[in-house]
Formats: sequence, structure tokens, C-alpha cells
Amino acid sequence: MQAYTYISNLTGAILGKKHLSNVYDGFKSYSSDVLDAIQGKEHFVEASNPSSGLEIGGLLLYILLIIVFGVAYSYGAARLSYCYNIYLGESSGTASLWAVFAFIFAGYYYPIHGIFLTPTCGVPKNTQLGGRRYK
Repeated sequence: MQAYTYISNLTGAILGKKHLSNVYDGFKSYSSDVLDAIQGKEHFVEASNPSSGLEIGGLLLYILLIIVFGVAYSYGAARLSYCYNIYLGESSGTASLWAVFAFIFAGYYYPIHGIFLTPTCGVPKNTQLGGRRYK
């Protein structure tokens, strides 16, 4: 519970609601309690004052944003993989399988696609876009 109190004090200091020295004092107290608990001198004591709902709501909003951006990042890799495999003429089943792998391993897929798989690299520009044909 002390870790939660420390995080709430740190969040309050970042938001400007609490003074930074309170955060330092809380960290010093928490770290000494951790050392005492590791050495077996005393057990952790639960904090008696609960945190406000605003800090919990802010933490939940932050976690929600991380999840949304993580899914969007992975979806982008999956979509890129699917379109690339369809461009190469693979079946939709094969393209979907590789898209699932790209979704799971998006952090690895983006550099591989950017360096090795980009279909526009090395392809000459089509200069015959139409126009008059001479006999």
C-alpha cells in the first residue's frame, strides 16, 4: 500500500497538486521500509489514507491509452503484412496467417518490412502511363 501512496504522491506532484518534497520524503520512507522488510526487521504497514478517485481514474485512462495505441500499432503491422502478401499473389489464408504473426510480433515486423520487404524499393517507375501511340 505504501508503493501506491508513493505513486499517488508522485502523480500529485506531476499534476501540481502536491509539493515535490512530499514525494521525496515518501520515497525515503518507503525505501527504508523496504530495506527493513528485506532484512526481516519489520513488516510493511498499510497506509491509512486512501488516494483520491481522480488519481485512480488517471491511471486507468493512461493504461487504456497504452492498450489502444498498442493495438493500433499491431494492427498497422498486420495490415501491412496482409497487403504485402496479397501484392505478392499469396492466398488470403497465407496472408492472414502472416498477418497474425505480424500482429503478435509488430516490433520486429516493422524494421524487417522497412529494410527488406518494401515493394517499391528497386521497382522502376512505370513511364508508360498512356499517351499517343505512334505507328
